[in-house]
Amino acid sequence: MVMAAAFWILPLRIFLYTLARSPRAVVFLQSLDGIGAGIYGVVVIVIAAELTRGKGHFNALSGIFATGVAIGGVVGPLLSGVILQHSSFAITFYAFTALSVLGALGFQFLVPSGASSPDLAQAQGIASASKPVAPASGRLLDRGEIAD
Repeated sequence: MVMAAAFWILPLRIFLYTLARSPRAVVFLQSLDGIGAGIYGVVVIVIAAELTRGKGHFNALSGIFATGVAIGGVVGPLLSGVILQHSSFAITFYAFTALSVLGALGFQFLVPSGASSPDLAQAQGIASASKPVAPASGRLLDRGEIAD
């Protein structure tokens, strides 16, 4: 939920740069960027932990995520430079607004919600206390049943 909100705030923030006419507005928008980066930084690690729980390879997946961020850090400025050379700042911001909307839509519809995951629900204590999970099998135990 938090990550989806961060993905949807990004296109709004990029679009608002086209309306910013004062240094204060730009500083405010930059502060939103910092908040978004903080959210991404924490939630990406949580997603990596959830995806690798019980399987190992947490560091490898974290490295893949970091590589994706680094590629975006290179491709983004290159693409914005090309667009800017052939148009204006406003068109460049509109193009990146559209790209970020596509990213938000992709995240919204392609990434499952963690709350629907039984493993995540159990880890967060959402599952009923009367239904503990047997550690080895992941099977829910009935009341009074003891795990092997």
